[in-house]
Amino acid sequence: KWMESARIEYLRLLGIDYTSIVCSGYDFVIVSFSMSCPPKPLRMEEDIVLESNLEEVKGVQMIWEQNLLSKDRETVYMKASVALSIFHREEGEVVQALSRFLEEKNSTTG
Repeated sequence: KWMESARIEYLRLLGIDYTSIVCSGYDFVIVSFSMSCPPKPLRMEEDIVLESNLEEVKGVQMIWEQNLLSKDRETVYMKASVALSIFHREEGEVVQALSRFLEEKNSTTG
């Protein structure tokens, strides 16, 4: 849940309104997901930082890198790579020109 919320917030900061995209008939679907957890355990009630970066938009996928870090950002608790596509529910198809689609959504929200 945290990772999804961080990606949505990141898109919002880029001027892309996730809610309006979903309300207009699209869903964000996970195409691939990989995660590694280095051997340093996270302690209960420890302050953490979730870094999320949209590394690239390539073909039909958005590639995200997300890291769960200590507050001082020196300890890595989790590293994840997430590839998402946007799927049109009614048409049953993946958005092919993803970069252009996101640019259009950006220009209509701002």
